[in-house]
Amino acid sequence: MDNFRFSTLEYKRPDLEAHRAKLTEWKAAAEQAESYDALRALMLKIDRENCELFTQYSIANIRHTLNTRDEFYETEVAYLDDTLPTLGGEEVALSEAIASSPFRPDIEKEFGKQYFVGMDLQKKLFCEANIPLLSIYIKKGSLSLLLQTAY
Repeated sequence: MDNFRFSTLEYKRPDLEAHRAKLTEWKAAAEQAESYDALRALMLKIDRENCELFTQYSIANIRHTLNTRDEFYETEVAYLDDTLPTLGGEEVALSEAIASSPFRPDIEKEFGKQYFVGMDLQKKLFCEANIPLLSIYIKKGSLSLLLQTAY
């Protein structure tokens, strides 16, 4: 990492349909977890994969911001802005599976009660009718404002 440069980061368009399928698989795995260690390992895997997804989103967004005439990144950002909110139903279902786990007290003990605050906000925000609204908020860079007003 001594010669790290943003320009050397590889961008690869996230396969959001594959991610949607993973969300469904992870929900089933969370519901079937037989121990806290198994659920915890799943949660960490989910976090790593979500980080990778949003790293790719960030790369596309930054490169588009640096050069707004770059049609490739303009198209990528538009695709992600329009498609990411459609994953909300699967994300909420996964969150509910984790939150209703018999291992919830273990999760709260290790990660704190705030771990579930984001999940609760996600449930409040999501409904199919909100998908276009979420896309607009993402495009305007004000999704964090929307999340703050959900309290």
